[in-house]
Amino acid sequence: MARNERYKGFIARTEASLEYQVATAVIDFVADLGERMEQQGVTRAELARRLGSSPAYVTKLLRGEANFTLTTMVKAAAALDARVSVHVAPKAAANAQVTSLSPQGLWLLLDERELFLSFDDFPSFRGATVAQLFDVGMPHSGHLHWPQLDVDLAVESVEHPERYPLIVRPTKVAEPDGER
Repeated sequence: MARNERYKGFIARTEASLEYQVATAVIDFVADLGERMEQQGVTRAELARRLGSSPAYVTKLLRGEANFTLTTMVKAAAALDARVSVHVAPKAAANAQVTSLSPQGLWLLLDERELFLSFDDFPSFRGATVAQLFDVGMPHSGHLHWPQLDVDLAVESVEHPERYPLIVRPTKVAEPDGER
């Protein structure tokens, strides 16, 4: 048991280090960049051409070995018709991750709790792609954000959907005058 506690302490200290936090941000950026390239069918050579750099530089960039300034990141994202979004979140902010999908909904891991979001309660997710559903963040405590779907939810509405019923009623379209 003592070894397990030492291991947990080591992990906690590592995750709190500046180096770990920087590496995590770089890994996330590079993963997003690679995914965007794949979606668009952009090769390393093509990205190099768009950036006005060499393929070797793009390889270095995609390995996370480049000097990652905001300018570098914005240029790379812009070359793929994307943008960089930077925000500051409190350290206490929870982590959100979609862990599983079913025909009825999705499972969301929120720190150490797993919550189910049914497509009936959250119809905005019905018909979304896997990539769109898995792209979830928690910009600040109590707020979930799916940027590709432009969906924002309060964690409380996920924990207690019965308190926040979604009621969508079809509206009757008025007919132009004289037409029946």
